Amino acid sequence: MSPMQATNLGAVRTIGDGVATLRWRALRPPVFFAWAAILLLTVALAFVGDAPIDAWVRANPDSQWKPLAWFVTRYGEWYFLLAAALVAWGAAVWWKQGRLETLALAMALTCGATGATATLIRSVSGRTRPNAATAQGWYGLHHNGCWNIGRSEFNSFPSGHVGAAVGFVMPLILGTRRGRWLGVGFGLAMGWARVFTGYHHLSDVVVATIIGVAGGWLIWRRMESRLPASLATGPRSGFSPLARTRATGGTPK
Repeated sequence: MSPMQATNLGAVRTIGDGVATLRWRALRPPVFFAWAAILLLTVALAFVGDAPIDAWVRANPDSQWKPLAWFVTRYGEWYFLLAAALVAWGAAVWWKQGRLETLALAMALTCGATGATATLIRSVSGRTRPNAATAQGWYGLHHNGCWNIGRSEFNSFPSGHVGAAVGFVMPLILGTRRGRWLGVGFGLAMGWARVFTGYHHLSDVVVATIIGVAGGWLIWRRMESRLPASLATGPRSGFSPLARTRATGGTPK
């Protein structure tokens, strides 16, 4: 190993150790409990807001914005998102666009993982949707002699649409500069549409958003740290210095 290679390897290890230390500090009890308290407070406030928002939605069934809400919720289904990501991935492979290839693959993986997580939870939560004919409440796995698993009326919490949509856009938000606001806008639009069409309570959307953000962040950071040089370099790559350093074997740019 040449002196230059040894220096580069030492730089990578130093940066890697530094990032590992930062991540460990982020998980230390004071920081962890602070984040936990913020999330719990956010969820609690969302539950408080459920009743007035549901009442407002019921009082405005013919709003001029309903067609837009239906459009977003219809074409924001997980299979449309997954198809879009896979088409983008295939195109990136065909035209040898490495950065887009990794980004599209990450979007497909996070969409599937976070959407499936939210859907699994809502399948057993037993919470009624705002537009359900049954009295509002949490009915668990079984009600009136029937299992609630797979019964849409009792599968409101959390939102599978929002979990998949937020997971889908997290790599776009974290891995690009120009696309992040488009990702934020789409996530907000999906949350609004699911509440506005009467399919979900505000708290359903908030908890699904937390699932999407957490899952998307974990998956994207895992993929980002293993990017090859062709994907991690470039003045507008939007990738972290650590990813560029690991990819190029040198010091961060």
